[in-house]
Amino acid sequence: MLTTSNSSVIPLVTEVNSTEVIARYTLALSGLGSSLSVLGAVGIFVTHAVLPDIRNLTRKLLLFLTLADVLTALGYLVGMVNRISRESSVNHESPDNLCVFQSAMTIYSNTVSYLWTIVIGIHIITSMIHQYSCMTTRTYYILGHVICWTVPGVLSIVGLSMNILGRDNDVRPLPWCFLKDGIKRDKLLMWTFLLSVGWEIMTYLITVFMYLLLKLYRYRWNKRRNITETDRLRLPRDDSRFLYVWLILYCLKIWGTARLFIVVVHPDVMRGKHWRDAMSVLLNIQCLFTSAQAFCNFLVFCVFDRTVRSRLIEKLCDSKDYAHEKHQLLKYERSVEYSDKVSRL
Repeated sequence: MLTTSNSSVIPLVTEVNSTEVIARYTLALSGLGSSLSVLGAVGIFVTHAVLPDIRNLTRKLLLFLTLADVLTALGYLVGMVNRISRESSVNHESPDNLCVFQSAMTIYSNTVSYLWTIVIGIHIITSMIHQYSCMTTRTYYILGHVICWTVPGVLSIVGLSMNILGRDNDVRPLPWCFLKDGIKRDKLLMWTFLLSVGWEIMTYLITVFMYLLLKLYRYRWNKRRNITETDRLRLPRDDSRFLYVWLILYCLKIWGTARLFIVVVHPDVMRGKHWRDAMSVLLNIQCLFTSAQAFCNFLVFCVFDRTVRSRLIEKLCDSKDYAHEKHQLLKYERSVEYSDKVSRL
């Protein structure tokens, strides 16, 4: 919900009956996206644990990004469950401390995810330009951890101390908590950009700049040396795959940003039926995709990676062969033991 400068409410939806149906569908989509993300994160962690030969710095940094993404997914699952429990509860006016905790948690995890995305981009650029990553040095590695894990914590603490985190009790409920209702429009926009959207847009701009810089550097380097196609400067396989993660980030997160800008530019947009339907579609797409980044990263770095996929299949086949051999050996030992007992009789 947004409020105008004179504190009048701008409702997201005015038709209560249709809202209830869409809200249930929205909750289901939010739960689906978050659950897939949790499963994808488990897949990334397991793959990293059982395949030591594929480990490198990029995949190590990916683990930190995945940890942030899975915290976001868990936070949205908590918000979904809390939303359902509050709707079924008789006492709707009681303080919702779990909602405040979930809001602080997802503000923290989303910001951590944005910062690690930028850090990994810096790692890729320095690896190509200087032929070594700045993240290999102890100073920059520690600095990256300090920034990525502490700055989002400061934002969450500020939100908690200002008592602005909670649930929007508008006619159209959202699956998760973020900012309380009743905040004036200018203050609401300020806190929205400070705690969420500002970091998201900053990540978009920085990663686009990094991508263009990589393309420009490769083009100038290859052109200056006048080398053959096979000798051209190329990114390592995992680094090049991470460029797809930037594209995935845009595709997953842009829907909520688009909804925000539509409401900011046209505050009365929800009073028209066609606009309400369009905003409903954007909301449902946002609920499905906004927490699904860990699942998409799992697809890119594990499922669609031929090397990882073949190594996992080999690992699985080897374990099956080992189990079969162990079973046959155990049967043989039991038969020998039985034969010894018979001979003694």
